[in-house]
Parts: sequence; structure tokens; C-alpha cells
Amino acid sequence: MRAPRMYALLLAAVVTFSGAAYAQSDPESLKRQIDQLQRQIDELRATMEKMQAKPAPIAPPAYAPAAPAAPASEPLVRLKPDAGATFLVPGGGQVQLYGNFDVSVDTTTKGLKSDYGDNGGQPVGKMGWQPAISTNLSYAGIRGTHPLDRELAFIWQLEAGFDISATPGTKQTTSNQSDGVNGALFSRNSFIGFADPKGWGAVMVGKSETPYKTSTDRLNPFSGMLGDYRVIMGNTGGDNRVEFGLRAAHAIWYDSPVWSGLQFKVMYSPGQNRDDTSSIVASGEPDCTGGNIPGSGALPPTCNDGSFGDLSSVSLSYLAGPLYLTTAYELHKHVNRTSDLPNLDPRDVADESAYKIGGQYTFPTIRR
Repeated sequence: MRAPRMYALLLAAVVTFSGAAYAQSDPESLKRQIDQLQRQIDELRATMEKMQAKPAPIAPPAYAPAAPAAPASEPLVRLKPDAGATFLVPGGGQVQLYGNFDVSVDTTTKGLKSDYGDNGGQPVGKMGWQPAISTNLSYAGIRGTHPLDRELAFIWQLEAGFDISATPGTKQTTSNQSDGVNGALFSRNSFIGFADPKGWGAVMVGKSETPYKTSTDRLNPFSGMLGDYRVIMGNTGGDNRVEFGLRAAHAIWYDSPVWSGLQFKVMYSPGQNRDDTSSIVASGEPDCTGGNIPGSGALPPTCNDGSFGDLSSVSLSYLAGPLYLTTAYELHKHVNRTSDLPNLDPRDVADESAYKIGGQYTFPTIRR
């Protein structure tokens, strides 16, 4: 509104000046004055139109700091530096991709000769050696941590095993048949839970290896191989199943924080078996609890070769520099082994437990 008002005042002044000039000058002189005033008015009009269309910027003082540059927009998901396939997500959380690919070429033997002569005869089948290509321990997974406040985070993990060299599907051997499929999604350790690693620890629900099993994992130099120590230390059934060293389904467990090197873990898995003798398949599971299907190994079609009910497992460990010590205990309720006695004696149902202690000392590597 200021520019039009100035323009009106200017016109009024010109008219007043023109009237006075007309009364005091001759016509020729008056014409020259009017032309000169008209040029001045045109110049002023052009200047005011420019000012009205685009106001001139006000220059900052010399001492004023430079304006900060506008921040560049950041992506919602960013790769965490020097942390493998770990991604930073909105809210301060992290999501990690992980896995292990393992294939081997093996030659195995039962230590038998191909022929024991007239008195022993010739064993049936390949008793001396057998070549094989194995997938061993191959898996892939994704896990995440999402802070809810300063002392609580939501955690989750989805993990699946897969066969690289073998065909996924149910497994059948002469002593063990299973309807569990290793290649199925999330067939391995998978859970959701809440954690505060520096405070009270973590609580998880899902399926996972028991504390009894994981307590001595670091002592196993042949993990995932034919010489895995669980074949000897965890096998009480006499067949291809590892009974004390398994992955417990439909379980809840707690991991404590580390207090001056000490940590304990505890897990509970309800049997979900409607029979007190654990002779049927647990609710929601493809196999009898502990492995194999009813009737596996040419037995009657019930869970009577080591199937159990509730599971409880606990471990205590201590780590200080190169020294690691651990002890663990696990209890299986109502273990059914009636197939081990004549006529499937129903009295062969009882609780079974196992415990172990372990230690490790890591010597420094000598470099030459």
C-alpha cells in the first residue's frame, strides 16, 4: 500500500507545480517544464514498479554468521559401519542378517572287514566304507533389537536351516524317522522377547537350544561335523537322536546379564502331551518330544522310545580372560522307554536327568 500512496502524492505535487508555472511563464517555457516533469514521473513510476514487484533484499551485516546449510535427507534404513550385514532402522533399532553355509565330502567307516572268512562270513552291505557329501550345519536368519525406552528393548529372531547338498523333506533311516523338515522356514532358533542386557537380562519365548546344550558349545571343536561331541555326550537313546542337547520347542527361557564374569540361563518347555506316559505326539509338534515319529525304527506306533513330557534346563558359567568354566543340568519328565522292555512294559516310564561340568583355558598364540 505504500507505493500507490507515494505515487498519488507525487502527482498532486506535479499538478500544483504545473499550475504555478503556468501563471508565471510563457507557453514555450511551460511546455519544456512539463516535458521534463513527465520524464521524471516516468522514471519514478518505473522505479516504484520494480520495487513493488520484487523487494530488494536486505544485506546482512558483515559480522553475521553464515546461514547453516539445509540438512540432507537421510534414508530410513542405513548400513551400520563395520558391523557386517547390520542395518540401523528408525527408532534406534538394529536388524541383522546372518548365516552359515557348510558342505563337506566325507569318507566314513564302521571299522569292519569286507569278509571274516568261513567262521564269520561276509557282512551285508558296505560295511567297510561309504563316501558321502553332507550339508552339515547350514542356516540363515534375521534378528532385530528395537528400544522401547532406556531400559527395555523388544528383540526377535527368525532362523531356518536348509540343505545344500540334500533334498529337503522328512528323513527316514533304519533307526530314526522324523516328520520335521530342516528346510522349512524358521525350523531353527526363533523367538520374540524383551531384554535389558545391562540391567535384568532377557526373557524369550519360542524355540531354541537348551542351556544344557549351549553351555559347552564353545568346547566343541567339531561342531557341525560327524565328530560333534553331542553324538557321544548327548546320546542316551542308542540311535540317531541326541536327547540331552536338543532344540526345545514351545519354550520360555531367561538369560541373566553377566555379573563379574558369572551368568546363568534357565529354560522351561511344557510337554503339551495329553497322556501321562508321554506316549502320543505333543500338541502342535510333528514328532514325538525328543525326536522321531510314532513307530520309528520298526516299533509299535506310539511314542515309546525316549519321548518325554516337561523339560527343565539350567546352566551356570564363568568367564575371566582365557578361563571358562561351566556346569549344567537338565530334567525330562515322564520319559517313555517301554519299547526297551518285553511286551512294552508300561512300568518303564520315569524321569531322566543329566548334568555336566566343563572347563577351557585358551593359551596365547605364539607367533614366530
